[in-house]
Order: sequence, then structure tokens, then C-alpha cells
Amino acid sequence: MDLLKGGEAAWIRKGFDLLMMKKPGEALDIFARGLEKDPKDPTGWLGRGIALSRLGDDRKALEFFDYALGLSPGMARVWFGKGLSLARLSRHEQALSCFGKVLSLDPTDARAWFRKGLSCEALGRHRDAFDCYDQAVRFSDSREIRERRDAVLGLIRQGTC
Repeated sequence: MDLLKGGEAAWIRKGFDLLMMKKPGEALDIFARGLEKDPKDPTGWLGRGIALSRLGDDRKALEFFDYALGLSPGMARVWFGKGLSLARLSRHEQALSCFGKVLSLDPTDARAWFRKGLSCEALGRHRDAFDCYDQAVRFSDSREIRERRDAVLGLIRQGTC
């Protein structure tokens, strides 16, 4: 998953490189130091949120995602991160809203369709989940997405949901 588009400060690149290497603690430190120099960089706040989420502190991560959104409300990556943290905290209605925002910014984002489907499923809204997975399949050839869609379809057909 490429979180950067180029042109970012070196500290942002280093922080996201550390996240890719599964070193969220080190990334968190890099983002904190970088934000001391440039506190208005929403990508740095996004990085801190992702790092905290990967460290298991989704409540605190939400604060950083919200701060990033205050600086740049149109960043789909931040809405996605916030949605993931909300879903991990079982706040699925709020997560759906975040994934919906991602999809309003990029209707072809298969990951957002998939995650929206998972939240729908957690809320017992299996037909909505199926529709989300079906959309995700249009934009991704992921086996996991197809399998999830087919499993939900099976539940719907059996009438168990």
C-alpha cells in the first residue's frame, strides 16, 4: 500500500518506511520529531495515527486522525485510517461514515468498500455487506474479498441472517 505520492519531507518518508517495515514504535518517534518542525503537516498526523493504531491504541489514534482532518478534510487516507480505528473499537456506525467519506472521494477504493462491508456485517446488515463486497470485487481481484462476498451470499441464501 503506497501512502505517499512523492514530494513529502524526508521525515515523513522515513516514518512511512518504518511503518512498512513493521516498526510502528520507531515510526511514531520519527513522526513526533518531524511534527515538532512542521506541526501543520496532515500527513505526519496521519502517520502518527497509523503508528498508534498498529501499536493497539486506536483511541489515541483517533485524536491524531481528527487533527489531520482538521488540517486537510479531503484526505481519503485519513478517513480510511479513522474508519479502521473506529471499526477496531466496534464503533461500526461511525466507521461506516468514514468509509463512506473515502468512497465519496474515491468510489474505486476497493479497500474502503471491503472495510465498509465488514462493518455492515458486524452490524448484521448482510445484504448491505454483500453489496459492498460486490463493489470491492469490481475494483480488486483479491481472493479474500471474493471469498467474503460469497460467504455472505451463502448466509443470505440460507436465510440465516
